[in-house]
Amino acid sequence: MYGLFIVLGLVGAVWVLREAGRMSPAKQRGFVRQIVGLGLCGLGSIFALKGFLILALPMLGMGAGFLGWQQFGFSRPAQPAPTTGSMDKTEALEVLGLTASASSEDIRAAHKKLLRAIHPDAGGSTYLSAKINAARDRLLKS
Repeated sequence: MYGLFIVLGLVGAVWVLREAGRMSPAKQRGFVRQIVGLGLCGLGSIFALKGFLILALPMLGMGAGFLGWQQFGFSRPAQPAPTTGSMDKTEALEVLGLTASASSEDIRAAHKKLLRAIHPDAGGSTYLSAKINAARDRLLKS
């Protein structure tokens, strides 16, 4: 019986490593979080079935934390959207990490680089993405 679990665990580990190797680093983080979350929830379920509730509850809680509360019907508190009208040129340059002599190509390149790193689809923040977009818009309009 335990041999079956060991074989299934090894097959699962090989599959996880193979799938993670095919992804971009941003997607790998999200994938690993899901695998860890599912593993902790599974371990918590096994502990609960065995009667070890003192171990099951923390495992289930940690697994839910790794998976993200929205998968369990809860939502995270929304972050306020940045106001685009109040951002001045100095703040926009600071957000994108540029100097006053930056060209439009520099602005677009910095925007693309930052947004790729913190895009909401890759587990980043919607607030920071909106702030970076507002900074780009402010600099390209002036």
